[in-house]
Amino acid sequence: MSRHKDEMAVKKRQGSENTHSRQALQDEFNRNIDLYENVSSSVMSILARVLPAKVVVTTASRVKDFDSFYEKSNKLSDGILKYQNPLEQILDIVGIRIVVIAQRNIVEICKSVRNALDVIDEEDKAAELLKTGQLGYESYHLICRLGKDRAKLDEYNGLCGQPFEIQVRTALQHAWAENEHRIQYKKSKNPELQKRFLRLAASISSADEEFDRIYEINERFQINAKAAKEEQIGSGPGLAVDQSEDNDAILANISLLFGKKPSELLAEGRPTEAIQVYDRFIDRQPNQVTHYVGRAKARALAGDIEGGLADMGVAQTKAPDHQATKALHRFFARLLKDVEDGNA
Repeated sequence: MSRHKDEMAVKKRQGSENTHSRQALQDEFNRNIDLYENVSSSVMSILARVLPAKVVVTTASRVKDFDSFYEKSNKLSDGILKYQNPLEQILDIVGIRIVVIAQRNIVEICKSVRNALDVIDEEDKAAELLKTGQLGYESYHLICRLGKDRAKLDEYNGLCGQPFEIQVRTALQHAWAENEHRIQYKKSKNPELQKRFLRLAASISSADEEFDRIYEINERFQINAKAAKEEQIGSGPGLAVDQSEDNDAILANISLLFGKKPSELLAEGRPTEAIQVYDRFIDRQPNQVTHYVGRAKARALAGDIEGGLADMGVAQTKAPDHQATKALHRFFARLLKDVEDGNA
């Protein structure tokens, strides 16, 4: 036992002696500040386009201030520095918070984040706290990057390697965390504060669960009412689900990987990137004729006329009378004439 205490004492001394140089860290942190702010801005722009607005209360971003970063850099674990290379190992220098209406919305938000960004790690703080019998600072955390596909785009040049953290929590969880942050009951050592905060945390958790049940009951009521109405007017049971909205959302998320819709990429003279978007569209909707029409134009504009003509053949087979197919015929007729005349 004495030997173990001696070893622990040595480790603690080593940890306190091996704190990171404040000036060296601050110099490097300051060199990276534009990177952090640009990543934060880019992520917020992407999320504004992909998150389902109907369930989002608010979003916010921040770059960790240096004092907070430095304090975290010098945290000890078992008497030694937890972060040997804090600028690489601390993953929440850039932080994004998404506040949603109810717990049930967290799953939907995380799905949108996974579709739009490269998620490298996830942690359900609520589940972890429940395992240890704790209540309080509940939220879902995702560690992300902008993704390798965006690395090819000029607007994301140099930003895609920087990780960032996204926290998703309910409005009630957010209210609890904001008040806890201001009062910091754990640091106060006041037993009355601790008791009241934990009691409040339990109440908030129960309220979130109750809101979920309320939304479920309301949805069932609306579905049953709609089905009854449709049955009454003879339009069938009303149970068919329209998947077009889901497909539209998925295609929008694919486009956002490249920053623009494929039509916008073509207008900006970026046919190679437009082809990559249409490739993904076709994987998702192989029978959608307009995807083949778009890729045919993109291939032709990228110099692959044979590939474009092949896609036109597919479009012709699938929907010969479609307006997009007819327009594509006119496009290739002009293009081939220009090639023949030496004007292309």
